[in-house]
Amino acid sequence: MGMKRNDRIAILHYSCAPVIGGVEKIIHEHEILFRRNFYPVKIFAGSGEQCTDECKVEIDPLLGSRNYQVDHLQNNFLERKEEFDAITDKIYDYLANVLDQYDILIAHNVLTMPYNLPLTYALHRMADTACIKIVSWNHDSPYFY
Repeated sequence: MGMKRNDRIAILHYSCAPVIGGVEKIIHEHEILFRRNFYPVKIFAGSGEQCTDECKVEIDPLLGSRNYQVDHLQNNFLERKEEFDAITDKIYDYLANVLDQYDILIAHNVLTMPYNLPLTYALHRMADTACIKIVSWNHDSPYFY
């Protein structure tokens, strides 16, 4: 999957700056490097905020790892399958709408970590429909925890 100079890049994680953490730092560095190389880039996260005028950020709490509604459904997945599917659909619809102007989505850990399963399901559905190229950037693994 080679990148083209005019590819538009979206970066996704549960949180972004000013939330403090290793992944948040890497996301910020990726955003800077892409922007310096003239790639249009935007960060999508469940928590955080726009810290500079240069960095575009969009926050939706349903993308986060600490969303009460998501946590509640994950902990009661088997008993609340219809609600789980409804949240997954809502996240999918949101992402399909906001990512339609992007060529590549770099998803940091969200496809391999268990902190927001409806988000993971929505991203798998997006990958299946091939509406956007998805890069699963993994630098954490539940295998080691």
